[in-house]
Amino acid sequence: AAEQRAAEVARERAGIETQLLQLQGDTAALRARQLEQLDPSNRALLEQVFALQDQQEAAEEARRAAEQLAGTWGSLADSMIEEARRLRGEISASSAGGLAEAQARFAVLTAQARAGDTEAAQQLGQAAQQVSQLAATTTATAADYARIQAQLAASLEGTSQLVSAPGFGALVQPAALGIDVAAPSSATSTSSQARQSEVMVQQLEAAREELRAGMAAVASSTAALVRLHQRWEADGLPATRALT
Repeated sequence: AAEQRAAEVARERAGIETQLLQLQGDTAALRARQLEQLDPSNRALLEQVFALQDQQEAAEEARRAAEQLAGTWGSLADSMIEEARRLRGEISASSAGGLAEAQARFAVLTAQARAGDTEAAQQLGQAAQQVSQLAATTTATAADYARIQAQLAASLEGTSQLVSAPGFGALVQPAALGIDVAAPSSATSTSSQARQSEVMVQQLEAAREELRAGMAAVASSTAALVRLHQRWEADGLPATRALT
């Protein structure tokens, strides 16, 4: 009985020591215990198992290290790309081409807003500010800057008057849905609605003509800016003049 009790105590201690070694991460001691418990004829086979486990763990650690390194370089590359984009944006913003792009964007948004696009209308104010800011830094004279400012103001006022006209929403919404507003049913049409639709059609036609004129002006300005840029590339920048 005493020997049996001693054996039980030894097993308990061995179990506790094994748990302690596991918590300590002492792989070598744990493997030594396993080898001691085996018949000598089987120990070489278990050692091969241990060797394969070590190889797998080493390969996994190498994979994780490679992924971490790739992630680090990926983040660095992303930051480089973002900086390159920022620099290109600054170059564009400080050049005449940047102003032409901003003017073209404003013209497109204006056309979309006048056609009933609410998202485009919400972006018009910001687009106008961008044109104004670029014009302030790229125009050659104060008169050119004042002309662009006046064009922006006139365009915004015209768009505001058009979209706030009575019946504008009722006219553009069916058109956006693919409904023909030119031929309303006799049961729902009235002479007042017909007159209102006729006025709105006239206003839209006027807006289209204004947009065509604006786009032509933008195209002309862009062509002139391109020619000016080409001349500067060939002959160099002109002497700086003080604005009065």
